[in-house]
Amino acid sequence: MFTRRGRRLEILSKEQIYRIHLASMKILENIGVKVNHEEALKMLDNLGVYVDYRSKKVKISESLVKEVIKKTPSEFTYYGRKTKLDVRDDYVYYLSGGSPLKVMDLDGNIRNATLKDLSELVRLYDALYYVDFIAGTLTPTDIPNELRHLYSFLIKLENTVKPITVGSLLNEDVCMDVINLASIAAGGIEELCKKPIIMAWENPLSPLSHIKSQVAQILIFAKYHLPILIASAPQSGSTSPITLAGTLAQQNAEILSGFVIAYAASEDRDIP
Repeated sequence: MFTRRGRRLEILSKEQIYRIHLASMKILENIGVKVNHEEALKMLDNLGVYVDYRSKKVKISESLVKEVIKKTPSEFTYYGRKTKLDVRDDYVYYLSGGSPLKVMDLDGNIRNATLKDLSELVRLYDALYYVDFIAGTLTPTDIPNELRHLYSFLIKLENTVKPITVGSLLNEDVCMDVINLASIAAGGIEELCKKPIIMAWENPLSPLSHIKSQVAQILIFAKYHLPILIASAPQSGSTSPITLAGTLAQQNAEILSGFVIAYAASEDRDIP
C-alpha cells in the first residue's frame, strides 16, 4: 500500500550539520544578505537587524536566528478543499513542480504552452492520487505577463480541489488578488487563514539576495499567517561555492534570512 510516511536521507552527521550551521551564521553576521524591498528593510531595522539602506544589505545575528527558529513551527496542515496534508518531518509529498514555457503535444510537436494546456494538465494532476498539491505546472504564453500569474492561479482554482502553491507573483497587488481569490474559494478570509489552501513559494536569488517581488510575497503571506516555502536553489561553482559544504552553508543562510523577513513582517512575531 502506498504511503506518504517516510524520512529524509541522513547523509551528514550531527557534527557536520552543526559545522554547516555555524558557517551559515558567519555568512549572515559578517557578509549579510541583500533585501531589495524598502518596507522589509524598515521592518528588519525595527527588529534590531543591522541595515545598510544604501546597499540594501542586512546582517543578522545568531541570537535573532535562534529566536526565529524557536518560533517557527516544525509542522503545519496544508488544506485542499476536500483534503488536508499534515506537513511534517516524517511525511513525503509530491507536487506538480516546474513552470516550462513549452509543451510537447500528443503528435510530438513542441509549441508554446497555453491556458488551455494548463487547465487540462491541472485536471490531470487533480485526478492523480500520487500528486498531493499543485505548484507551477506550466507557464501559459497566450496571456500578457502582467496577468499571467493571476490567470494561472484562477485556472488552478477552477480545475483542482488540491492545495495550491504560488510563486513569482509580480507585486503586492497581484499577491492580494491571489489571496482574495483563494478566500472566495475557501469561504472567506478568516477561513482561509484558519485552513490555508495556498502557500507562497519564495526563491532567494543566489548568491545571498532576495528580489523585491519575492519579498513582497513573504510580507503579505506573513501578514495573513499563510504558509511560506523558502526554496533556495544555488548552483555549486556558479552562484555558490564549488564545494557542497559551502553551497549548503550559503543555501541555509538564504533560507534562514527568508525566515527572519517573515518574522519581521508578522505583527505578533510568530511565523506562519
